[in-house]
Amino acid sequence: MFNPAITTLSTSKSYTEITRFLLRGRNLHLTFRVLEFGHDSLKRSAEIFFEHNFLPVDEIFVTAVHPSNAIFQHIEIPRVKNRKNLMDVAGFKAASQFTLPPNEVYMDCLNSFKAIKEGLVPSFVILKTRFVNEFVNTLRSLGFPEPDRISLRPLPIISLAVDGLVSSGNFLFFAVDMDFSFLAAMKNGEMVGLTYIDEGFLSLLDGQSLLEEAELLKLKMSFLGGSHLHYESYESDFSTTLQGLMGYKIGMYLSNMISSSPNTEQTDDKEFNHFFVSGQSSFSTRIYSQVLRSILGGESTVEPLPLKTGEIMEISYTTAGLAFEGGEVVGKRKLVYKEEA
Repeated sequence: MFNPAITTLSTSKSYTEITRFLLRGRNLHLTFRVLEFGHDSLKRSAEIFFEHNFLPVDEIFVTAVHPSNAIFQHIEIPRVKNRKNLMDVAGFKAASQFTLPPNEVYMDCLNSFKAIKEGLVPSFVILKTRFVNEFVNTLRSLGFPEPDRISLRPLPIISLAVDGLVSSGNFLFFAVDMDFSFLAAMKNGEMVGLTYIDEGFLSLLDGQSLLEEAELLKLKMSFLGGSHLHYESYESDFSTTLQGLMGYKIGMYLSNMISSSPNTEQTDDKEFNHFFVSGQSSFSTRIYSQVLRSILGGESTVEPLPLKTGEIMEISYTTAGLAFEGGEVVGKRKLVYKEEA
């Protein structure tokens, strides 16, 4: 019986992770992973990947771009009949704002059409088409097929949340990657506010000047899955560094996000007092959850984002989310990540 394969690729200036899965029934089975660090990590990862894999042109291939390449914006749209009309109008408005032809703007809407019809001002991810084309051409020059889906980090992580968690109530989603963080306000399943922060796990490591290079590499790998270090031995240093980096900023980011969203009022920040935190592994999630809990004190509830995959995986959470998105392309809806014995 034929088992579809899914390849995922997540890359930035700091690291690249490429994985391949077999989809057996509803289960995703990891068959290959390569993780490389540094500015040339994409090229090196691709070379290692293709030394061990051959990709048919029809294999499901999903990837994600770094949020620093995107603009996040609320755009007021007049009443339209369907989602296609919504995207056409939004594309025209965004292109006019940036003095570009509509065909040079690549957009995606972060909200459901149902909520928009009920009065929500939608949030959009806006990319220049030229950037998307250059990114795809770079991947093709390395041997990959054209992607079936291009997502935006760290949004694939949300697909890992336990069923029903995201669809109700008010909460804040705080995600951390190697070189950025992301704060979003969620209201009954809809993203009503978001903020991109250009600091991530590498900022934390900048404060660890006494660690040897080999130990720093282990920490980076633990942040992205793979080997798991005991957090306790780094707790004091990490807490001190993170509190200095994030202390007053979290409240500022939250207040600015809530006040600038057309879907919320300044006073609504009291309603968003439940944080769900996600790093890229159980290790990094635990670090940031504990520090945020310490910074916010008793004013907010802070807990790791509950995942239907379980907390411990040998891949990053973004990659796991991309794999689930790849399963949606195949046509599967309920997928389970299985570690190989």
